[in-house]
Amino acid sequence: MYYIEIEDLVGNALIQLLEKFHVRTISFDELTQYGNIVVQKLLKDNKQVIALYTKDRRETFFNDYTDFFDVTENSITLKETVSLDDLKKEFLANIALDVFLAFMSKEAVDYLQSVA
Repeated sequence: MYYIEIEDLVGNALIQLLEKFHVRTISFDELTQYGNIVVQKLLKDNKQVIALYTKDRRETFFNDYTDFFDVTENSITLKETVSLDDLKKEFLANIALDVFLAFMSKEAVDYLQSVA
């Protein structure tokens, strides 16, 4: 069973956006859609997955990561002082390979490209 938490989702979405498209912001709606694509990819690959990005978890996450992100009502922006390497060190260290591959899947990256 895989659990995708809000920090996994935000960190990996912004890693992909920054690395491939030089974009540092994602809306909550786009983040949710990206998460849905990742979950569907894992389910399609016969993996059990639970997405854990409720409002309470989101608030806790953003309080814990104020050094990384600026949050508005509608979007999340990576601070200019945070590099791609900083993101990778923080958000890729403990992620399962199957989840990592789903975050980088063609479907997920194609979606991010469409919103970049």
